[in-house]
Amino acid sequence: MKKLFCNNTLRLVILLIVFTAAGLFCWSYIDAAHGIRVREIWYGFVIGVSLILIVLFRKSVSLKDVLIGLLFGLMCVPRALPKYPSATTVYMLGVYFDKAYIPFIMSVIPAYIASMAVFKNSDNKIYLFKNGRKHVLLKTVLWIVIAGGILAALECIRGIATDVRPVFNFSTTAVAVGLETGFFEEVFFRMFLFALCVFVTRGAKLTRLQSILCYLIMLIPHTLAHFSPQWIVYKPLVVLIMAVKMLPMAIAQRRNNLASSVGIHALSNTVIFIVLGVVQTI
Repeated sequence: MKKLFCNNTLRLVILLIVFTAAGLFCWSYIDAAHGIRVREIWYGFVIGVSLILIVLFRKSVSLKDVLIGLLFGLMCVPRALPKYPSATTVYMLGVYFDKAYIPFIMSVIPAYIASMAVFKNSDNKIYLFKNGRKHVLLKTVLWIVIAGGILAALECIRGIATDVRPVFNFSTTAVAVGLETGFFEEVFFRMFLFALCVFVTRGAKLTRLQSILCYLIMLIPHTLAHFSPQWIVYKPLVVLIMAVKMLPMAIAQRRNNLASSVGIHALSNTVIFIVLGVVQTI
């Protein structure tokens, strides 16, 4: 039994099951009276595990990674700033913050730092930008423009086809939310989960099956987190299409770098918000 649970493939399967369940029940209440959902537990888990990994790999944590992690956190701040103070806001550091979005900021910072520390101790890496290959800037731009443009166009066409009228709202909110989803979700749902895959497999070279499991871990929880269980039961095709649309971001992140996946995600969502005026994130 001990040898069975030391198997890297089994570890990845267990990881997939755990995070699939977390994504499936993301919007379910743990305590409805106090508005506590599974997603709050998820945020706490990511923060806690990130801090543990930072301690374990503290020698691999650099000042550069800390500063970039803080930058990623700052990119999530605009969405947490409400137009007016209310019962859901809290006053900190001379600014009002929406309580619902504070976990975005608090979780993405340690998640980025921990992920980079794990990657430095393995051949299985996700790079921020430079990946040691030629023409990295050109490839990154092409990934963003082509994949991001196609995803945005498909979503806009789908929206218009289902009677969502274009509004072409060039607002700062559309841009801010578009950027925030790119920075937050690509680190929280993809980079960090792949770092956990690397950690549980102890940095070993991945087999083809293990690599597929890693891709599923980078896709399924994030996809399911967009839907309630009812949607998944009654409209599985919509859920499957969402997962397929996220695949280019996962591939770009692993094959090229984090910058390309963030760019794809941010560009596609920003265009969708501007054209359709709805927060339909991918």
